[in-house]
Amino acid sequence: MNRTLLIILLMLIGGLLGGITNYFRIDEDKKKWSGFFKNILMGISAALLIPLFLNMISSNLLKESSEDSLKLFILFGFCLIASLSSKAFIQTISERILNDVKKTKEKVENIEKDVEPIISKETETEEGEDTGSFLRFRGFSFDEDQKKVLNSLGRGKYSWRSLPGITKETGLPQQNVLNSLNWLSSNHLVVKTSGKKGTLWGLTWEGRDILTEISSTKKPQ
Repeated sequence: MNRTLLIILLMLIGGLLGGITNYFRIDEDKKKWSGFFKNILMGISAALLIPLFLNMISSNLLKESSEDSLKLFILFGFCLIASLSSKAFIQTISERILNDVKKTKEKVENIEKDVEPIISKETETEEGEDTGSFLRFRGFSFDEDQKKVLNSLGRGKYSWRSLPGITKETGLPQQNVLNSLNWLSSNHLVVKTSGKKGTLWGLTWEGRDILTEISSTKKPQ
């Protein structure tokens, strides 16, 4: 028999056996045919999740079972245990997968946030692009401190800047710089990240576009 079909058959038998066993563990006065089929379905479903479970724990049992027939008994044991605790097993696997997806999404979002200041700085703005649309649409009103902080973030050598570096360059009191950074961050013009050197700040796409617009309004007509 094909080894893959054999493994599938073992999972089905393990799930079926576990489901039947769970049914007979129910009190006699609570036994119904609907409960019988429910337990079998839950048992088989749990058993079929074993390959996914083995992959999640980085186990090579499936591969090893194709080389060592004795490993098939261990695989069958996993399927039987999973089916016997089908409800808890399925719930645990589901929660683990959803948690992993959430962590992956957070990592991707953090990566996008970290590279945005670098990309926005290295990307050339097309001539004639209406960068003032952000100002008109959002209706920002900047004080001089915020303008100086924006300029320091956008005109400096580095895409990511530290609070002491911005403070030194702007000549403003550190608390004023921090207040400006927090205001800019709350308006999605600046993002911050935590690194080995502490909290670092960088311009978003919108922040850089608005800096360009502010700079252009200063030029003599």
